[in-house]
Amino acid sequence: MKMIVGLFIGVIVGGLLLVGPLSPLLTKAASGELDLGELLPDIGNIYREAYTSPFQEAVQEVEDKEISGFMNRLLNRSNLSKP
Repeated sequence: MKMIVGLFIGVIVGGLLLVGPLSPLLTKAASGELDLGELLPDIGNIYREAYTSPFQEAVQEVEDKEISGFMNRLLNRSNLSKP
């Protein structure tokens, strides 16, 4: 019986610890003051940065001007280097 009461109290305290910091966000979202889209990161920018950063670093390390020029043109034509 003591274990059940302890578990019950632990769940309640844990829930309060989780809901406490989130309550201002939940009330703003419920009242319509907060756009939930603001909470999500910009996936397009993250994808673009993750995809192009290895190419941009490689362009800086390539010593041959023709190869680095080709890689720059490839990035520009792929439309991934532009936000």
